[in-house]
Amino acid sequence: TIPGHVENGVWRPELTPELLDQIISESSGSVARINLSNSTVHSAALSITALSQIATASHSAQIVMPGGMTMTLPPAVLTHLASAATTAGVHDVVLGMAPVAHSAIPEAQAGNIATGDAVFSITLTAGTTAITDLGGSISVTLPWEGPWPAVVWHLAADGTLTRMTTTYNQAGGTVTFTTNHLSMFLVRQGDSSTASNGVVIFLGLAGTALAVSGAGIVIATKKLRKK
Repeated sequence: TIPGHVENGVWRPELTPELLDQIISESSGSVARINLSNSTVHSAALSITALSQIATASHSAQIVMPGGMTMTLPPAVLTHLASAATTAGVHDVVLGMAPVAHSAIPEAQAGNIATGDAVFSITLTAGTTAITDLGGSISVTLPWEGPWPAVVWHLAADGTLTRMTTTYNQAGGTVTFTTNHLSMFLVRQGDSSTASNGVVIFLGLAGTALAVSGAGIVIATKKLRKK
């Protein structure tokens, strides 16, 4: 893990250029793993210098947050975030990945939340500005302690649920998806499944059949609007 300290509710890791050089040189493939799991809060600052240094090395940054939450940012996104911070007149962007209690979910979104759902807020901000355009797609991994199989849904501000293409790791207790925007997401068990010739079929909430491989990769997507 990388040492740091909390300032104004944000974990500020001591990512010196020398430490980043070491992380990049020791990285597996082209992914620089930034382990911030020792943070005592659910948000962390990533400096423009660090973002640019990793991107210049043509590496992605895999940010490991507390509770088994991980975000992987490719070089193009790192460059885009550094530019967004510069435009906002700040020295860093703040990544937030936090579980959300059902009681804290706004009424407009709460209608599509089931009892067993795990809800997460995932954000990137530059100063007071939320970064909605990421400049590309990122990979997000979330923990899941419920029954399997599990699927990630995007929860829009108006309560609309959009099923995300999801890979699940039952042994590791995680689900992974890709997205080009950030907001609230929830994880829930798939409605039902049957096995046929090594292929698992999930039935969506609206009765939509979703083909999934044995590794748990959802092939189709379906939108569900709040009634």
